Amino acid sequence: MARKTPRAPPADTPPKWQHRVLIPVQFRDFDLMGHVNNAVYLAYCEQARTEFYVRASGKTSVRDLDFVVARAEIDFRSSVRHDESQVEVLVRTSKVGESSWTLEYLVRRPADGSVVAEARTVQVYYDYGSREKRPIPEALRRRLVDFSTL
Repeated sequence: MARKTPRAPPADTPPKWQHRVLIPVQFRDFDLMGHVNNAVYLAYCEQARTEFYVRASGKTSVRDLDFVVARAEIDFRSSVRHDESQVEVLVRTSKVGESSWTLEYLVRRPADGSVVAEARTVQVYYDYGSREKRPIPEALRRRLVDFSTL
């Protein structure tokens, strides 16, 4: 009997989530309507992105970050209310180009895994001294794709 060769996932199948962060929901996050303000979700993504990048890149401090965010988008699915104490943010690298990479985020309730928002950001590898974008070094490129804390 011939052995079956495992099939590769379709090209449009996103990679597995690489990093997970639990973030406390704080009083300052809420608006007058009693739910987390829309702008705060990007701050949640920023925290998850920074933790992921510091670990994946081997940087020792956020002061060593060498990228800028060129684009951010978010789709809201449901509200986080005042009686919820934390959110969970999952992060994954979905695309790596010459000097930029795309991260995807899933913001959800840790208790039941229900999605409250989906987001995406594009980062550009950046030299702050020269104020210019740079090609992503090959070692970093590999880590952005292969690194996982899950």
